Amino acid sequence: MIYDIEINSAAHYPAAEVPELIALAERAGFGAFWKGESNSTDPMVLLSAVASRTREIKLGTAIYHIYGRSPVTLGIQAATLQDLSGGRLLLGLGVANKAIAGWHGGVFDRPLKRAREYIEVVRRVAAGERVEYEGEIYQTGKRFQLSWKPSHPAVPVYLAGLG
Repeated sequence: MIYDIEINSAAHYPAAEVPELIALAERAGFGAFWKGESNSTDPMVLLSAVASRTREIKLGTAIYHIYGRSPVTLGIQAATLQDLSGGRLLLGLGVANKAIAGWHGGVFDRPLKRAREYIEVVRRVAAGERVEYEGEIYQTGKRFQLSWKPSHPAVPVYLAGLG
């Protein structure tokens, strides 16, 4: 059996010590490291630091809420971390709740439609596709495309739910 390790948003573990902790977890045989968001340290920043100190352990967001950044921005971040880590990113996403949406100036409505559109844009951007998306909620405007070809264009996406 393979076990994972998570530092959730309620944990107050010092960010500077996380890369060494996860390097130890990797040596002990853990399969993945998951980092929560909410009002805690940024998962992508921490996972990037961990990627530089590890070689095999998967790196997951648990969970990035979709109100905190645009889908294009997250697509760029995902493609970058995939390249840095050799394709180890597991992208956990969720629609969060009214409070978290409000922290970011968002309106909590149509969560399934919002998640569907968001994930579609993230996947296409992270894959290096040319994106001109006109959804009901998200629009990318004129053709957006990464300036480089991602080395690991398929980013696994996990969708969280509350209720």
